[in-house]
Amino acid sequence: MPIRTGVVLLFAVFLTACHHRATPAASSKAPPRHVQSAAPFASDAPSYDLLVRRGMEELNIKMEMQENAFQISRAAWNVDQDSGVIRFEGANGIIATAPVQIIGTYNTTDGTWLWAWDNPSVHPALAQHASAWRDYGQQNSLPELTTAKLSCDQEHCWTFVAADATMTSAQGAYRGMAGDTVVFMTFGEVQLSRVKN
Repeated sequence: MPIRTGVVLLFAVFLTACHHRATPAASSKAPPRHVQSAAPFASDAPSYDLLVRRGMEELNIKMEMQENAFQISRAAWNVDQDSGVIRFEGANGIIATAPVQIIGTYNTTDGTWLWAWDNPSVHPALAQHASAWRDYGQQNSLPELTTAKLSCDQEHCWTFVAADATMTSAQGAYRGMAGDTVVFMTFGEVQLSRVKN
């Protein structure tokens, strides 16, 4: 199922508290042809707060590189959940594709975050990283990683994405609009090509 259009938010994070609310479990679907791999996080992984701080620093650098390569902030985008790929088409004629993971979505109407592992609109293979965060949260008693739906602001959503980006060595992250929903994603190695006329 494609998700289309969007803008990137170069961000500053304000750590804010989230309130928790459970939602129903996601349905299963056929696996995509190609997805970014995810393994469970090591038990000796750094603390979550450290991962967020590192992730924010790394993402700022990586997103500047993506901006220089294909103007990610102005690029049209879509996610093909069947193939597990995000595609950007920059205003400069550069096409960038990469394996993608959907970390979660933010509902702008009610101000809630929904983890991808509990979102029936997200293919389970594209929620592998989100599922690994749920496991990490269970191992480390972090309810905001194990509660499906949270009330918070969009800046807080970036903490989840930043932690994922550093833990999985993602090459970038993206915040894309899809109607009233904001889709938060990380992506892997980027392949560049030029638009054919």
